Amino acid sequence: YSSKNHQYYTGSASLGAIFVIDARTNKLIQKISVGGHAHSVAASDVTGKVFVPEGTGEGGCGCVAVFAPSM
Repeated sequence: YSSKNHQYYTGSASLGAIFVIDARTNKLIQKISVGGHAHSVAASDVTGKVFVPEGTGEGGCGCVAVFAPSM
């Protein structure tokens, strides 16, 4: 959850996506395809950025994808 963005985030490893839910309306507002195994999500209340580890079934690259809200 990000109080700055008023959004919830959830990841689905089986669907390879992150889902963004508006906290005010509880409606899905965006599906972000990230591939791999999107199993975790972290959000910064300071910047509003969302962080998702990128990986594969074989251990991944050790990378983190960063998404910023559109203004």
